[in-house]
Amino acid sequence: MAMTKQELVNFHNNVWLKYHKHIKIVFENEKDDDFHAFVGSAKVCLPKSVKTNQSEWTLLCFLHEIGHIMTNTCNMKRYEMEFLATQWALDEAKRIGFVVMNKDIQRFQRYINGYARKIRKNPPDLKDLLLKY
Repeated sequence: MAMTKQELVNFHNNVWLKYHKHIKIVFENEKDDDFHAFVGSAKVCLPKSVKTNQSEWTLLCFLHEIGHIMTNTCNMKRYEMEFLATQWALDEAKRIGFVVMNKDIQRFQRYINGYARKIRKNPPDLKDLLLKY
């Protein structure tokens, strides 16, 4: 069952309240798909549109970017960074009672696999990068 707009707003607000003391969260990016984490400075940048247009996907992306900081993904291969941040986001979603749709898990899985497939020398086994929810 789809969530109401207010339920989505509440989830977004609760995530912000939980993490804003440890992570600088700013709404400054112009593009709707422009989410970024800066691990060294513990900063997450979100699209400005997230202030007024929350969705299941934007909440997952928000959690994913926080996941980069919480798992300290510095000095890893990109596919490893994305996998760990996404798995953390899925685990956190479960902890806060947010139900993640299978289509969104598959979307993140394709994203991770895309980076993993770029590795030519000693490529990772994609079975080792399966997201669990």
